[in-house]
Amino acid sequence: MKHIILLALISLVTLNPNAYGEIELRAKQMRTTDGLPSNSIRNIYQDSKGFLWLGTLNGLSRYDGNSFLNFQPEINTNGRISLIDNRINKVIEDQNGFLWIGTGPELYSCYDLQKSRFVDFTGSGEYEQNYAYSLFASNGDIWLYHKANGARHIKTKSDRTMTSVEFKTERGNLPDNRVQFIKEDEAGRIWIGTMRGLAFISKGDFNIIDRKNNFIAAITHERDMFFLTDDGYIYWYNTTSGKLSKSAELPAGKIRSNCKFAFKNQWIIFTSTGTYNYDFNSHKVTTDPKLNIKEGIVLSDNRDNYWVFNHTGKIYYILSETGETKELQLIPKGGFYQFHFLFLA
Repeated sequence: MKHIILLALISLVTLNPNAYGEIELRAKQMRTTDGLPSNSIRNIYQDSKGFLWLGTLNGLSRYDGNSFLNFQPEINTNGRISLIDNRINKVIEDQNGFLWIGTGPELYSCYDLQKSRFVDFTGSGEYEQNYAYSLFASNGDIWLYHKANGARHIKTKSDRTMTSVEFKTERGNLPDNRVQFIKEDEAGRIWIGTMRGLAFISKGDFNIIDRKNNFIAAITHERDMFFLTDDGYIYWYNTTSGKLSKSAELPAGKIRSNCKFAFKNQWIIFTSTGTYNYDFNSHKVTTDPKLNIKEGIVLSDNRDNYWVFNHTGKIYYILSETGETKELQLIPKGGFYQFHFLFLA
């Protein structure tokens, strides 16, 4: 899911003094006295019907422009499913009209926007299992995964009930339960990277193609897939040959899982020692001649441009089409402040 970084956008507006003459901002502060379940809001999301959903530390709230409808975990519901936990940290709608709610204890709830009720997304009563991350596939399927509990593939049927398949080492369909990422390629294959191996699912069939490497990131380029391991190796899956091979190696340095982005024919990777470029065509690694951002963390916005920060007080805004970079100094040199990003869908 793409995000707009509100804090950085405000900074960009301040760089253009003419923007104040073009935009009129109106604000109204709303608190628990207005109906919110908590003043601590962790996530705001607008669904396809226009409702605002607010994830708080004391439940989920729907705002229709006039009033709040609040949801919290319930006891003794006579079999009716309720919100799994009141500490909400993410809310997003899928293409079938279901709202997926991630909570603090790494549990998910699923809410049917058409029928206005919470549902069993597993189809088997196993919805209280731990999952922390999600992938919304292009065909409408949902993948949930966890760094200790494997993954689950969820399908929505025509009657709006759901079925699911669990992926775990105990079932023989996953090399390791410590899932690092799930990624979809251009052919619709689903790739699962774990701390000890790599697998992909294609047309219902699963294939384990590695059982030893710790894969922390993946990217698709044209029809092929490229993978990064925690020890700095880049692997290339050639769709034509159907083989996975070691392609290149980064210089020594700590690597984060969210430390990279693609620009034209290159994979830009930030490490603790600097910034490196991997060329998809030549399969060679070079030092980036312009960017020198150590331990950069990358987010993308709704225009597919990139925002890079590394807790130094600076944010780098990179245009995906040209590579032009703008450096924003948010914290005065020598000062210390603690920032939190607010994301709006």
